[in-house]
Amino acid sequence: MLYYWNYIVIGLSLLVLVFVLAKEILRANKARCTARIIAVLLAVASLACIALPVSFSRNSTGGNNAEAILLTAGYNADSLQAFQKKSAGIKVYTLQEYMAAVPVADVLHVFGFGLTAAQWQQLPRCTIIPHVSPIPGGIIAADWQRKMVTGEKLYLQGIYNNTAGKPVRIILAGFGTALDSLSVTAEQQVSFTLQTIPRHQGVGVYSLVVMQGKDTVQQQPVPVEVLPARTLNVLFLASSPGFDNRFLANWLAQHGYAVAMRSSISRDKYDHTFFNTPRITLDKLSTVLLDKYDVVLSDATALQALSGNELSALRQQIEQKGLGLVVKADTLLNRNAFYGYHFPLITSKDSTHQSVALLLPGSTLETAPLSVEQPVYINYDNGTQPLIKDKQAKIYASCVLQGSGKLVVTTLTQTYSWPLAGNQADYERYWSILLQKAARKPVAKTIWRTSPVFGYVHEPVKLYLETPVADPPQIIVEGVPVAPARNGFEWQVSYWPQHAGWQTALDNAGDTCRWYIFPAGSWQQVRALGTLHETRQLAEMQSYHDHLIQDVIKPVSTPVPVSKAWFFMLFLLACTFLWVERKM
Repeated sequence: MLYYWNYIVIGLSLLVLVFVLAKEILRANKARCTARIIAVLLAVASLACIALPVSFSRNSTGGNNAEAILLTAGYNADSLQAFQKKSAGIKVYTLQEYMAAVPVADVLHVFGFGLTAAQWQQLPRCTIIPHVSPIPGGIIAADWQRKMVTGEKLYLQGIYNNTAGKPVRIILAGFGTALDSLSVTAEQQVSFTLQTIPRHQGVGVYSLVVMQGKDTVQQQPVPVEVLPARTLNVLFLASSPGFDNRFLANWLAQHGYAVAMRSSISRDKYDHTFFNTPRITLDKLSTVLLDKYDVVLSDATALQALSGNELSALRQQIEQKGLGLVVKADTLLNRNAFYGYHFPLITSKDSTHQSVALLLPGSTLETAPLSVEQPVYINYDNGTQPLIKDKQAKIYASCVLQGSGKLVVTTLTQTYSWPLAGNQADYERYWSILLQKAARKPVAKTIWRTSPVFGYVHEPVKLYLETPVADPPQIIVEGVPVAPARNGFEWQVSYWPQHAGWQTALDNAGDTCRWYIFPAGSWQQVRALGTLHETRQLAEMQSYHDHLIQDVIKPVSTPVPVSKAWFFMLFLLACTFLWVERKM
């Protein structure tokens, strides 16, 4: 109907216009003829516009809240000012202001170092455009063993970004004594490692101090808990004598582990080696023999060569008695065997030597590069837990529950190159993780862990408890009972620490967990780099980020109706002129 109405109005207006123009042109008095014709045109056009829906287009990005600016710690005022000159009218918020804002923005320009993953989860979903600040100066990454055993060496690894024009000295201090140190030249970003052997047992807080001349630039707490050493009984099964097994056995023996090694020489003939344990017969594996050990470390070829009775005894010990099995696999892992079913292997198409840097659990730093002839990865399978990955998320070691025990498979078979290159810390941490993860656990022993690695006062912290007891445990955190929730084979509690320092949790079995909560102002550069990476990662993960300009902030044409009052006023002015002109 509207379609026909427009044509009717236009048709009638043209007829009226022709009739009135003809009258004006044929009038005998020709004075002011041009002005009269213009007035007639305006009067008829105004009348038609009053009857027609007249509008104009306006470019819009979706409303006043289509875009917003979020200011986070470390934002650059000059960058913000330059952006606002190009994009005037966009509102600026702090985190607290934005969380209270309604409605929220569709596109959020983030200035500064950004937010943590937990903070992003609290905000409504929107498109993130990071305008991040440069990497700050100071200690931007740091990691060390939070829990150790007596006699173990403490390795503190980190990265220092020296943006100053003078050299600095980084010192690891403890109990009023400088334990290790190194220098960083001006305008350099370097990785560093400081080390010491703690002489105390229980909890303690070391200090990482940065000195520039006689001035203290930074001083950060390094909490460590030293536990009594728990050594394992390890059985090696080797398809042939090898340097990697021999090197690992020597290292375990030096740290007090009981080690027995069976290396195949020929069919049914073996070479036996023992460290810190009496010599016994290892020619035939049995449940009685395997009951003496906490973990079996074998290569895939040696497992493939086991007799049916030996393989059955090994499986029985793992599933019923909690024995751990660590398999060093290559492309020969038997997927039909119980130890290989959950670990499909993928061989890299690149057959040349490569160097891979790994991410270890509980660490934010990569290991030193490890030389690999042809990388073999483990494809993820349901029920498995990846342990060792690289920054591309390729899995090099994975774990799965097998009855009461655990199976761990690793595809790295030449780890001895780490200590030979001077990277002893990476070697020790790598094998400690695999062996402790797989090893037979003492009866009724609980395992605690906390997240995140750097927990801060007045920020949420998650506490995980792995226990063999099926019933929900009673957990008391800092004297306050907290109800746990099941998280797979773990129990999880969340709490907000109210003070910095050492925290304590207890369960109803009497097991204790201690961890450290950092003051709000500590490790700020490490936090800044972490939030910067998490903000960038979130922006990259958004499926529509690549089409941001055309899909989100592309100007759209919005019709804006013109008020009828303007046309009515124009009609009155034209008619008034025609009336006055005739009177004249």
